[in-house]
Amino acid sequence: TAVAQPLMKWDEANRKADALLKTLTLDEKIEMTHGHNKFFLPGAPAKGLPHVFMVDASAGVRINHSLPDQNEVRHPQKTTQFPATIALASTFNPDLAYKYGEAVGYETRMAGAGVLLGPGMNIYRSSQCGRNFEYMGEDPYLAARMVENYVTGMQSTGTMACLKHFLCNNNDLYRKLSNSIVDERAIMEIYTPAFKAGIDAGAGSVMTAYNQLNGEWCGQSKYVITDLLRGTLGFKGLVMTDWRSVFDWKKIVLSGQNVEMPGDRNQPQHINSVRGLLASGELTEKNIEDMIRPMIATCIRFGLYERFKNGQPNEEALEEKFPRHEEISYQTAAE
Repeated sequence: TAVAQPLMKWDEANRKADALLKTLTLDEKIEMTHGHNKFFLPGAPAKGLPHVFMVDASAGVRINHSLPDQNEVRHPQKTTQFPATIALASTFNPDLAYKYGEAVGYETRMAGAGVLLGPGMNIYRSSQCGRNFEYMGEDPYLAARMVENYVTGMQSTGTMACLKHFLCNNNDLYRKLSNSIVDERAIMEIYTPAFKAGIDAGAGSVMTAYNQLNGEWCGQSKYVITDLLRGTLGFKGLVMTDWRSVFDWKKIVLSGQNVEMPGDRNQPQHINSVRGLLASGELTEKNIEDMIRPMIATCIRFGLYERFKNGQPNEEALEEKFPRHEEISYQTAAE
């Protein structure tokens, strides 16, 4: 049975990342600022860094048939339908949150993926928010207790959790245009406790939000990523953008962001923008290295490069767990 191995210390992971960075060309480093094939963390396969497959979340694992190159993905034949995480939070049962996260973590591995793009934990602020179903309610304390157990359960399987959407993504209509104006006390008392709980539980990655926070897009905001997420909340892992949520490449690179998703290969203007900023002296190669180092270090720390070095891992043996997962799904619905 596939299980998580003990995670190496951050200092060691960063040293290994620095050693790998020295082997990469500038072009390879630039390529790693963008996602690969919609749902892959980018690698540099020629240098032993494979692309890492990720799957969507919130009611179990999404079987994704919309990737440009389906030959890169071995899809599972089935996944368990879990109640949405708003229903999980409604159980008020942290032990069940652990079991739920563990089950989804194993099914993520069955799907041949290393990262689950969840859990979602934005506060239920507007009753009309179209994604309230995948968040964990309106109470920061309850959400925090559920999230920390979900993350611990999930990552016990070797699947990396991704906390989303950071921060104040409490509206889905016009989410790419909205501006959440929130003061510091409300940010700290209402909107960050669930994220802090997930970070303290060891979550490997965080996804930034579509919206602006106090006038700056979250995915390219130095305040949101470097000052608040990494500074105040103490996060050390991988930060990724939500899909097509950022616009200014100089700000993206300097904000503390680690990878822009999805970074489709049909968007060469992204790479050209970075090269132009390097040519003009507005960015340096060190800035690019600083951007991608946390992604490389986090993947090393979770053992994902080793797992994916021979292509998508084969995890069919885990299918014996389906009956147990169905029991957990039913228990969640009942409670």
